[in-house]
Amino acid sequence: MKKQYLYALLSVLFWSTMTPVSKTLLKSVSGFEVQLWRAGTAALSLLCIIIARGRLSGLLDLLHREGLRLIGYGFVGFFGYTTLHLYSLNVLSGQVTSVVNYLWPIFTVCLSCLILREPFSPADAGALTLSFAGVAVTTLGGGAGGSLTQGAVLGLIATIVAALGYAWFSVMNKKLGEDQTLCMFVYNLTSPVLVLPLAAHAGFSAYSPALVGGLTWLGISGGALGSLFWAMALNCGDAAKIANLAYATPALSVLICGTVLGEGLHFSSFAGLGLILLGFFVQRRFARRQADRQ
Repeated sequence: MKKQYLYALLSVLFWSTMTPVSKTLLKSVSGFEVQLWRAGTAALSLLCIIIARGRLSGLLDLLHREGLRLIGYGFVGFFGYTTLHLYSLNVLSGQVTSVVNYLWPIFTVCLSCLILREPFSPADAGALTLSFAGVAVTTLGGGAGGSLTQGAVLGLIATIVAALGYAWFSVMNKKLGEDQTLCMFVYNLTSPVLVLPLAAHAGFSAYSPALVGGLTWLGISGGALGSLFWAMALNCGDAAKIANLAYATPALSVLICGTVLGEGLHFSSFAGLGLILLGFFVQRRFARRQADRQ
């Protein structure tokens, strides 16, 4: 197996556990605490990797050159995304959050058209329409785990905005073109710095060993290794082909949420995900044909 696909598959495995583990932890601790542990553990793990690679001077140089830009990207792509994502988990089922969150790849395509001045084709518009149809099917078809209350609508909006923010972050991060280990450290460090005062104001919970283990797992698996392996996969392989593998994440996450969390497996969750997938592949196929013609 080529290393870029191995990196991508490892990311998928790590990421697929994040929604069910986060939703389980939110029963015992606040979203601020989850984010603090997740991002803090990730930042510490990445710092150890940076030191082991002898890249500490490179980190200082990067901070000197691009510090403010990196903090801004981290604010949107990590702090903002995670805050909205955890909020949605409090009011929506894990299945709905997992599926709707994966609007970010098609949002990434759309934002690439805007930011990189690429043409917005009819296929892009069709893909976006299919993706939102998938959101509607997932939410209204029973996957929401209950009636569509005002809280559920707000949670749905939060998830969509989070996906849009992460898509913007993905485009800008790729455009930046810096060492991903160094960048991911700064992005992750942004969250605990911002969320620590909020968590302290809300008050900390009593931590059991199981709780500490779950919180640490979120930081190391998803926040550090998942993001790092994904960035490495994109940097050393065909981004379009590798991006397709990302859609295995919500499918696995829906299975875990439906079985481990006892939500039950809803056909609407898989049908909605299928529509979002279809939209993305329609766009990619059109883009490939256009490239072949040129």
